[in-house]
Amino acid sequence: MQPPSPQDITAIVLAGGRGRRLGGRDKGLVPLAGRPLVARVLDAIAPQVGAVVISANRHHDDYARFGWPVVADALADFQGPLAGVAAALAAVRTPWAVTVPCDAPWPPADLVARLGRALVQQQGQLAAAHDGRRLQPLHLLLPVALGEDLQGWLARGGRAALGWLDRLRVALADCADVAGGFANINTEADLAALAAGPPAPPAPAPDGARPPAWPAFPSPVLAFTGWSGSGKTTLLRQVIAELAGRGLRLAAVKHSHHRFDIDRPGKDSYLLRQAGARQTVVASVRRLAWLHELGEGGDDPSLAEALATLRPQRLDGVLVEGFKHSGVPRIEVWRAATGRPLAVADDDPRVLAVASDAPLPAGLPLPRLDIDDPVAVADFVARWLAGGSGRP
Repeated sequence: MQPPSPQDITAIVLAGGRGRRLGGRDKGLVPLAGRPLVARVLDAIAPQVGAVVISANRHHDDYARFGWPVVADALADFQGPLAGVAAALAAVRTPWAVTVPCDAPWPPADLVARLGRALVQQQGQLAAAHDGRRLQPLHLLLPVALGEDLQGWLARGGRAALGWLDRLRVALADCADVAGGFANINTEADLAALAAGPPAPPAPAPDGARPPAWPAFPSPVLAFTGWSGSGKTTLLRQVIAELAGRGLRLAAVKHSHHRFDIDRPGKDSYLLRQAGARQTVVASVRRLAWLHELGEGGDDPSLAEALATLRPQRLDGVLVEGFKHSGVPRIEVWRAATGRPLAVADDDPRVLAVASDAPLPAGLPLPRLDIDDPVAVADFVARWLAGGSGRP
């Protein structure tokens, strides 16, 4: 398999948002150092592809002056960037598309090539850029045929880009050396701070190695990832119970793609939060709880943001469910009965092992842990937390 040819790719420039943090201004038309944001993105992405479509919900005539077709969302009321992607995919006439948001005005000059290489090397359904710290969920290379799946996701109420991607086999394109190309502009302060250009990428480590692509945290962090229905929660609960019984102090972090509530209606904390408190703390002699309302329309919190709420000095480790795109070391959980393929690249150094109820594909150089033997999985995790490889 070869990466798709540039002539087989259409760039979708996403400029259809409300621009609420810019006072409702049409973000793509906001000038940065004298040039509209969308013009800067077009200058960078158009030479890398065969065609361009602009996703916009306002000022179509202004966007049309850039010489490319303009497509509005099929869903009303600004349903988020995935709505723009879905509508644009329906108008694309090439087999592939690359998506870029207008508020990140310096996409790498070889973004499409990087995404294409990752797609082939990691055998992904689509590819996403990773800036060395986090996934960039709107810098994607995807087959136009995935538009049908995206339409179904939106019809079921899905909106978050990370939520959609977590259902798919995503190849990660290493873009840490051009991390500044993903600096995005949401506020007037961002416009002022970035007027001179993108920030420089992080300096390499003294030995020339790139810093790890997972959030710095004083305690070791290990994720359990896998398809929905694979049994991640059950296994993680059993492993935590086993390790807690051995005296380890662990924190658990779970990623959810849905609305959820952990406080019961009628309780004082619930009433205070419903009244409008953005952060609520409930403290007692036995328990301290912190609730933070993020509001509507924002991005999913990153794993780094979730870890920042913990007290690492009281922990021997953090076990995470989900956040598979964060770059932390992880155990992939897989049950053959799900009917889904094992989504692990054999050269991904972040995958430590696979917890499975079936033999692994021939030639996959990873330990297999018995998903139905949580004690053995806990042994592996305990060795890894202690600083070993986890292997006997």
